[in-house]
Amino acid sequence: MERRRNLLVGLGILTLMIVNVLFASLAFPIAPVAAGFTPTPRPTDVPTDVPTDVPTDVPTDTPDDGDTPTLWVSKEADTEVAAPGDTFTYRIVVKNEGPGTATGVTLEDDVPGELEIVDVGVTQGTPTVSGNRVTVDVGTLGPGYSVVLTIKVKVKLDVPPGTEIVNTVVAWSDQTSRIIATATVKVPGLAAFLPESGGMLEPGLVLWILGGVTFLLIGLVFYRRSGQRTENS
Repeated sequence: MERRRNLLVGLGILTLMIVNVLFASLAFPIAPVAAGFTPTPRPTDVPTDVPTDVPTDVPTDTPDDGDTPTLWVSKEADTEVAAPGDTFTYRIVVKNEGPGTATGVTLEDDVPGELEIVDVGVTQGTPTVSGNRVTVDVGTLGPGYSVVLTIKVKVKLDVPPGTEIVNTVVAWSDQTSRIIATATVKVPGLAAFLPESGGMLEPGLVLWILGGVTFLLIGLVFYRRSGQRTENS
């Protein structure tokens, strides 16, 4: 009898333990872990950063290369040969070939020392003459527009025959670099007055030579006679 009661008590305790284990497994499920397997932790909900409005750099207005002006300059003399004492004129043209407008357009011409400036004229701007330097503040020059500068000069009397007079003008603007143009005028040498090989002297030149030789001989005769009179007295 006592043994039966102990058996019933043991069965009751075992039943309670089984019930408790089942209840615990239902309330807190335990995943089986295999040998050598590490369970992956459950990711937690991590709030992502909300991007803030970052102001972008506002592009500045840069000049368009298509609006840059293009200057062109030319220079020529109205003669290729000038003797001492002769006058001639340089003609200088500066033009804006576009497509943009040129500002601060300037011309500068250093006239060579063999020449002296007689007169200066320009179709736009203010010319300034300092010594043998001519400077013109043209100012603004629109696309397709041009300005003409004229410089009248005189060849100095002491310039040696055969001299080549090279004159260069410089032009620039606020938007462009310096550009140049050159003109050359030659002072004739003695060979210019002589005929080509096999040719004949010009009649006028022959008379000029004969007259010069005649006056030279007459001068020598009078000089010698005046010297003799001085000795006799």
